[in-house]
Amino acid sequence: QRQGRMEDEGPPPAEAQVQDGPLASRIESKAWKTRMEAYVELTQLVEAAEDAEVAQEYAGKLVKMVVDTNLNAQQKGIEVASACARKMNVDAVAGWVHSVMAKTVDKAFGQVKCKGTAQELAMLLIEAEQGEMVIEELLKGCSHKQPKVVHAAVECVRMAVQGFGLKALGPTPKPVVKLSVALLEASATTAPVRAEAKLLAVELHRYMGAALRPSYDNLRPAQQKDLDDAFAEAPKAKPTRS
Repeated sequence: QRQGRMEDEGPPPAEAQVQDGPLASRIESKAWKTRMEAYVELTQLVEAAEDAEVAQEYAGKLVKMVVDTNLNAQQKGIEVASACARKMNVDAVAGWVHSVMAKTVDKAFGQVKCKGTAQELAMLLIEAEQGEMVIEELLKGCSHKQPKVVHAAVECVRMAVQGFGLKALGPTPKPVVKLSVALLEASATTAPVRAEAKLLAVELHRYMGAALRPSYDNLRPAQQKDLDDAFAEAPKAKPTRS
């Protein structure tokens, strides 16, 4: 398996060439350029289709696409998932959102090249009425072993609140409030993650107001003052995507 991965990341000239053949075969190609171009073609087909038939046909392949071992192809694979999220109905998307988001958070959030594309996929899935499941996977990402994945996951939760308001968080915002408190309290939290946790707290306060403030009563006095100042300066809540 290790050898295959090395070949995938640094293929010899023959494998580097883009191959011909049916789309379904090219998506499974050992040559990353072939897979990448197949993903681009598939995205275009999904977007141009009048119905979700093409998206439905390839939905079972999305998990593999979003974890492609080549970063260039991986980014295009995530774009296929985004196209499917836009095209498929709510029930159809619900069938793959958990598995695709779990892999996207784990394998793409920590990659600079893929992070923005991956976070946009999360936003599109929330627009597709999958917010509760998306937030569930993002919260799991907030305890990832890699700090850069944690940062991207917390940032994405904040983007969800900023974009859609509290409705993005499902039936209750309590798990997200608890997350923001825990990250601000924990001594092991890295500086970038703590800064993003503060921004998340501010975003939550814009919607929840004074009712949120007691959640942070156990923070250090200096942290509480910093938060209070940020709460006071924040503009009135207004979702940016809904």
